[in-house]
Amino acid sequence: MKHVHNEQDVVCVTRSASIREAARSMKAHEIGSLVVLDDDGKAVGIVTDRDLCLRAVRWDRDPDETQVGSVMSNDLRTLAVDADTDEQIQLMRRMGVRRVPLVDEAGRPVGLIAADDWIRWIAARLDEVATTADPSLRHGPLRPPGALLDDLQVHLDRHLEVREEDPMQTRTVTDRTALLDAIERLRSAMSGQA
Repeated sequence: MKHVHNEQDVVCVTRSASIREAARSMKAHEIGSLVVLDDDGKAVGIVTDRDLCLRAVRWDRDPDETQVGSVMSNDLRTLAVDADTDEQIQLMRRMGVRRVPLVDEAGRPVGLIAADDWIRWIAARLDEVATTADPSLRHGPLRPPGALLDDLQVHLDRHLEVREEDPMQTRTVTDRTALLDAIERLRSAMSGQA
């Protein structure tokens, strides 16, 4: 997971901070959640932009008087920063959460993994696979099909020359004729599509 999460994604707030402070912090960092810390700096909860809307604004709470601790999600699940990726995915699925704080041995947050991080990571891997699989990157740009047919015909003309006096060439003649017929059918089909 060290390769997936971004350490800059984790921004913390104390339980006693006001929800206005929390909202300002989210806006300043352009994020949607804050990890809530206790007095020892350990992760004890998480507060999201959704929490601020549903639990604070909806109940008409004063944003300067309402503390983060009263609107945060207390049922926090954390993972060690070196936890197995399958464990992280299973936890998110089982808990129905999109964000999980990553903590050190003392329980202090060192990162935050989000479902979006996984999507970006998977997209990057797929891009790498696509790049690896793209023949134009290894062999130059793809040539038009007509040029490939020209090459095939030149190859046939060079390597399958017919020697009428050689009785062993009967199969070669048949194969060459069939291939030339196939090339012409392909050319006709391509010109019909143009």
